[in-house]
Amino acid sequence: MSEGNPKKSIKVDLLIIASAIICVVELSIWFFLSIPKLFKSDGIPTQKDVDKPAPAKEKTKPVKTYLLPRDAEALSRKVKFQLLGRDFRSLNLKFEDPSKEIGITVPAGTKIVHQESGEFPEFYVWKTTNLRIAPRKYKVRELAVVGSDANKLVETGDGDYFKFSAASSNDLISRFIQMSEQKELNWGSVQSGVWMLSQNISSEDFQKIRVHTYHQLNPMGGTDSIVAAYKGLKSTANVFQDLGLNPMDYQLLADSRNKFLGLLKKVDFDAPSKNYSSIIVNKSLLNYQIEPEVEKVLIRYLTEHTTPHIRLDALRNLTSMEVVDDAEIIFHQLKNESHRHVQFLYAFRLYKIDDPRSFPLLAAFEKDAELNTYFSNYLPSKIKKLSGRDRATNENLFDYWERALG
Repeated sequence: MSEGNPKKSIKVDLLIIASAIICVVELSIWFFLSIPKLFKSDGIPTQKDVDKPAPAKEKTKPVKTYLLPRDAEALSRKVKFQLLGRDFRSLNLKFEDPSKEIGITVPAGTKIVHQESGEFPEFYVWKTTNLRIAPRKYKVRELAVVGSDANKLVETGDGDYFKFSAASSNDLISRFIQMSEQKELNWGSVQSGVWMLSQNISSEDFQKIRVHTYHQLNPMGGTDSIVAAYKGLKSTANVFQDLGLNPMDYQLLADSRNKFLGLLKKVDFDAPSKNYSSIIVNKSLLNYQIEPEVEKVLIRYLTEHTTPHIRLDALRNLTSMEVVDDAEIIFHQLKNESHRHVQFLYAFRLYKIDDPRSFPLLAAFEKDAELNTYFSNYLPSKIKKLSGRDRATNENLFDYWERALG
């Protein structure tokens, strides 16, 4: 039996080996190229993904803001607007739909005049207004104003058309309003100051003017009151001094100050007038409680007067005063005070500003017969009869003050 050709067999074997090698190489190349795709599908970032820069965030264009009245002409080219009447203390800034969002600022001290009639006073914006208007949003915004003439107390309406008028840099009224905004004066204080600067209004004329304030919970109700009481006028006087003005050069401030000094003289502890007791009983001094002399003289009556009912009336005045103070300062004053009833006053002030330490402190005064009316009429039962839990919570403080105050 003859054998096959050995050369042919070797060629076949080599061909098979070469084919196998080629398959292995192709598989290796496929596997190498597939690995990144496998990792990427599993959420594992590839080097290409790491090196790829993040897409830039789209920048929002800043809103163009117009300052009135300086930019009034430029603003009118973007949106139509009108300045209309509203009432005595405010005007309306009315816009048509703008083509895009716009910012508008009307600073305090901006002057406003009626377009035609002279029966209206010059108005000033007394509180800076910042607003934005946008397309498809019909806008009417209120501008809070004060009037320059107390003899022209005319209500404005939507049929009255006004315009901005640039105030002079030397306009004292505008400067006063700007500083009043920095000092956070209220409308009454600012309006009073404007009338004093524009016409030096007298105390008699000022007292005749009444403004109506609506109650938030009862729009149909409300109260009529003078434009500003002594506390508000005191704030105005302080701004006048900051402007280099003498408050006593103005009738209203001079009269108010002199009335206070006259009343204070009547309750001079060392040389009181005949009716000093009625002033204390009627709490007439509370109209001037912003003055530090008021608290000082009342504390003298509380601690030094020989008549029990005068001492108690002085305490009633003191506890009725609208004291807004820091709790830690009051607590420090209480600890350093030696007179029992002045200690009670400070504890009561802690109670008025809702400091929980007031409960055990005031309870320590329950044994004082002269203060019974306060516990029965003014203080909650929690103070009169502390619950077991409250006593446990405040035990150390309560025991300390009970020992310290006797």
